[in-house]
Amino acid sequence: MSRSVPSRALITRRLFAALVAVLLAFIPVPAPGPGGVASANAAGPPGVEMTEGITFVGEFAVEGVELDHLVVAWDEVLDPRFPPQADDFSVTINEPPAHTAIGAEILYAGVATNEFFFGDDGVTFMRVDLPVGVTVGFGDSIHVDYEPDGAAVRDLALNEAPAFFDVPAEIFDAGGFSPLVAVVDSYHGADKVVLVLSDPIEPDSLPDASQFTVTVGVTEVLVESVADLYPETGLAFLELTLETPVTDPESVVLVEYTSLPGTLISAYRGETLATQPEMQAVVVISTNATADTLDPGDTLSTASGAGPTPGDPLETTVTAAAPGDASITEGSVDEPSPPGYGFFGHQVVVELPDAPSPATPNVLTFGIDASVVPPGQNATTVQVFRDGVLVPNCTGAPGVAEPTPCVSERAALGGGDISLTVLTVQASTWNVGLLLPFEFDGFFAPVDNGMANIVKAGRAIPVKFSLGGDRGPDIFADGSPYSRSLTCSGLEDGDVVEETVTGGQSGLHYDAGTDTYTYVWKTNRAWTDTCRRLVLEFADGTTATAVFSFQ
Repeated sequence: MSRSVPSRALITRRLFAALVAVLLAFIPVPAPGPGGVASANAAGPPGVEMTEGITFVGEFAVEGVELDHLVVAWDEVLDPRFPPQADDFSVTINEPPAHTAIGAEILYAGVATNEFFFGDDGVTFMRVDLPVGVTVGFGDSIHVDYEPDGAAVRDLALNEAPAFFDVPAEIFDAGGFSPLVAVVDSYHGADKVVLVLSDPIEPDSLPDASQFTVTVGVTEVLVESVADLYPETGLAFLELTLETPVTDPESVVLVEYTSLPGTLISAYRGETLATQPEMQAVVVISTNATADTLDPGDTLSTASGAGPTPGDPLETTVTAAAPGDASITEGSVDEPSPPGYGFFGHQVVVELPDAPSPATPNVLTFGIDASVVPPGQNATTVQVFRDGVLVPNCTGAPGVAEPTPCVSERAALGGGDISLTVLTVQASTWNVGLLLPFEFDGFFAPVDNGMANIVKAGRAIPVKFSLGGDRGPDIFADGSPYSRSLTCSGLEDGDVVEETVTGGQSGLHYDAGTDTYTYVWKTNRAWTDTCRRLVLEFADGTTATAVFSFQ
């Protein structure tokens, strides 16, 4: 594990800006799967570390307030399928010993406009909970270690986070109870205005929607509801849901608040927020969600013209085959990957009318930035999935979706970017992914490793092994398994294979209870008094072999 320690100057300079930046690139993060841990289906390439990491640790409070948590910021968009493990974090307060965290969760991850503060690689904020009875406050000397023990967080390219040691943390006072910024960001929702306040609010002081007036251009837009997004953090994030979304990035959006007794009371200071005159919101309507009515041959795209970038790593272009309404929405991956594959980057939901036939299909083109392409992958190895099902290459005439859907073109672009074109009759949810390396273990009894297995020719042998989880039925490369003859001289005799199966049994089977694949190998009676090597070539390019001596 590499070790990295950000400087205190960098942490202090970025803390306030970064906590405001959370509003400028808001993406709701899907909840982890059952049990709160990443499944084997979401695993990534082992041993590859992300290039960025923790950029600060801290929180907002006031003198005299003791906090039971810290906020950790990462200079990366982290994949929510790999949630942080609490016991990977330890916090030293003033002096040893360090305290192991009892909770850790991702609050936010996004890239929409984060380049204003962190460059174009995105940012992730997570809350780390201290043990019961342990608190931090002003004046404390706080240092945090992150040392993953086998389940590190990962970025969108599935790279693992390195260890970080002795990262300094600091508690800040915003200096008073007031609004800090208002924002409209289509990553979070073009029908939302998020208003950030310098302090958290008392739980029973949430204002009514009627206390807010929002004007878009010259039109007043109804505020339907108000919610406190993250009451457990040191700032208040008020989400105002609008009746009508903001669609023009050049719109002037003004927010006005009318104070009433008992509403918007600072949980830190006990103060009531005064009436606020018109506050102009920052408006960020990104190209990551778009919609239009199309005629046949028309295109709809999230592309900005500059190609995919680390800040906007996926561009989607749709060419319609039939008239009707169409939309593209890009966001976090929440579709489970099939056995043996791992999704990376972003997920795309495309809605458009079905094509008339496979001969006149809809055309989808995905441009993928090199920053989210896992190491060792390229345009020929990256796969496309529709509704979690692998999309094969096209086999029909050019321009025909045979089968439907199918990948018609794979192109390597400059700088490691790639482009994948899909022909399909129907649109739906799309992901990109890679075949994960198999974790071979075996062979298991009755087959011995490293010596000749003695077996009666003509019997069927159960060849048992594990690949580190259910990798589906298509685990073998084309033409595999197979066997080759070899000389018996010099071979070390092993045990007699006593466990065989009836000749009628054949094929490949998987037992989820024991995580064991069984390939039933039917031998030939003509192999009596010979030796052979059984070769299993797997779809990931790895090979396993076993030697047999036939009687």
